Amino acid sequence: MPQPRQRRLVPRAHAQQQEQPWAQQGHQPPMLEALNNATKWAVSCVAFGTLLWRRDLLAAWCVLGSVVAAVNCRILKYAINQARPSDRKADPGMPSAHAQSLGFLATFVSVAAAASLGTSSPAGLALVVGVPSLGIFLAWLRVALGYHTVAQVVVGWLVGSCSAAAWHQLGHRSVLPCALQQPQLQAQLYAATAAAVGFFIFQNVWRWVREARAERALSSSAGSSDWT
Repeated sequence: MPQPRQRRLVPRAHAQQQEQPWAQQGHQPPMLEALNNATKWAVSCVAFGTLLWRRDLLAAWCVLGSVVAAVNCRILKYAINQARPSDRKADPGMPSAHAQSLGFLATFVSVAAAASLGTSSPAGLALVVGVPSLGIFLAWLRVALGYHTVAQVVVGWLVGSCSAAAWHQLGHRSVLPCALQQPQLQAQLYAATAAAVGFFIFQNVWRWVREARAERALSSSAGSSDWT
């Protein structure tokens, strides 16, 4: 008897990758790829630079919350364990950590600016509307370059935004008013923020440096093979 023809199953991630050949490694628009690679460095420098420039409780509370939210997102990512749409990175993709961080910082800045400056001044309007708009564009790059699906980025942004709104309310209504009246609590908040920054640098910045070196080595190897 003739054997029934077996249907070859294609994993969901690879199927999505085949539907988006322009997002495969080596076929990304160079300008978008460069902008995406610079985003994590630029956002981190702006956040920590603002902390050093302002040196106040609100900035410390924001940075501390962003690190706490990043840790929660990483735990959630490995608990869901959903594959990315391509093999550009090996870790799970749901929710997007980049979108989560962008959503947290953009929402926190927007809510804080609305509470202090309002939207009647140009500066207030730029912070309330402009910062989230820029964050959404940078999060979209993760989809355009094949790192995440639309759902992974949307969920990441929602997780970050909701975390920021809750964190801001907790600080505005409870923690920061108490800290203004208690110097010991201020010192504890600054110490916790410094520890969170150190943890972030240890867990993320060194990993980014290693990934950048690995990508450069891979590019150099690929360039050398083209001439052989």
